[in-house]
Amino acid sequence: MNYSKQLLTIFIVTLLSIRVHAQNKPFSFYGNLEMWSRYTSLNPGSTINGEAENYAWDFSIRRYRLGVKGSATEHLRYHIQLGNNNLNPNDISKKDIPPKLLDAYIEYDVNKYLTLVAGKHAFVGLTRWASPSTFSGIGTDTNYAGTPFLNQQDDFFRRMGVALKGQINKVDYRVLVAKPFSVDPSKIKLGENASFINDANAIHTSAYVKYQFLDMESQGSAFAPWTYHGKKQLFNIGTGFWYQTKSTGTVDNAGDTLTHDAISFALDLFYERTHSSGKTWTFSAAYIHHDLGPNFIRNIGANNAANGSNASASFNGKGNSFPTVGTGEILLGHAGLLIPFENDKGEKVGLQPYFIYELGLFEALDDPMIWNEFGVNYLLNSHQSKITLGYQNRPIFIKNGDQIESDHHEGLVVLQYEVRFK
Repeated sequence: MNYSKQLLTIFIVTLLSIRVHAQNKPFSFYGNLEMWSRYTSLNPGSTINGEAENYAWDFSIRRYRLGVKGSATEHLRYHIQLGNNNLNPNDISKKDIPPKLLDAYIEYDVNKYLTLVAGKHAFVGLTRWASPSTFSGIGTDTNYAGTPFLNQQDDFFRRMGVALKGQINKVDYRVLVAKPFSVDPSKIKLGENASFINDANAIHTSAYVKYQFLDMESQGSAFAPWTYHGKKQLFNIGTGFWYQTKSTGTVDNAGDTLTHDAISFALDLFYERTHSSGKTWTFSAAYIHHDLGPNFIRNIGANNAANGSNASASFNGKGNSFPTVGTGEILLGHAGLLIPFENDKGEKVGLQPYFIYELGLFEALDDPMIWNEFGVNYLLNSHQSKITLGYQNRPIFIKNGDQIESDHHEGLVVLQYEVRFK
């Protein structure tokens, strides 16, 4: 039995034990599932199982979660969550992979203004989009503009560390001190452009504070929703930073290795109001500045539809990857309009057309990176049960001598179903 299967067994036994011994102490068991049906126009040079392909269609499990949370005492809570991402037919490495441990932390209320969090969690600073909710989204997927360390020096946004969080009147804050995860040594390839490295004594510190003019958002989850579907009336302004020592490295002309700290700061705004017509407007905007080392850039392709590429064909790499985050400036925003109505069964449902936009001005690229997604959510029961149809438009960059230029755009269509239980 491998480690992950042992972990799943322990998790199930723990759930049964909690049910037997909980008595009057509250706890809850919950789960989430996102399923995709997708058509992808692939990046130039993409291959699937060694064969060159121009497009791909597939069915996949984008992500799933199984968790338990509850109270050990009046002021002490626990949270354990398992899950995984990107179970698709072309990623043969995940064909038989069991759940992995995502969250395992405790929360202790020091007083009414201060809570201590310890363990593996996603209470990170910088911006609400550094730990975006994947199950309270407005589109087919989250955005990675605020998550440059994704699955390199963090684990699905999570870190091992200690956080302080709280609310004082209309002010909400969180502060984190954490240890970065180690990067797979086989993937560390240093050159003139910054890339991730390992440092035994590296440390991550970050903070985020926001002022909430209208309703207050809950601090129960580390993850920030993209929309509340009108359940809250919100107008928030936030700012934050992070600093991570010796995060990336380069090699200079003399062949010496140089290390670089990661420094970022952000400003963001979130607005959601329900008007007299019953329609709910949702809007957000964020400015993010990353300094992750000279010419640092990351191509990210969520739930990648290809498993190989001819690297010289495009700068993007395989499948649906594109330059998502890097040293430079990012503008990120989304807008949505929820239109509620009753279906022919008399059930309250809703349509929510939306638009998401990212503009990246990255040091490594000679042209702006412009990505967008538009689509519509059909809400059967808010975030508990919804169908999303979305189209993503991503830029393709090519190397032209010493220049990395935008050449054209490719598309991706996703039909997603999401269900949650608790």
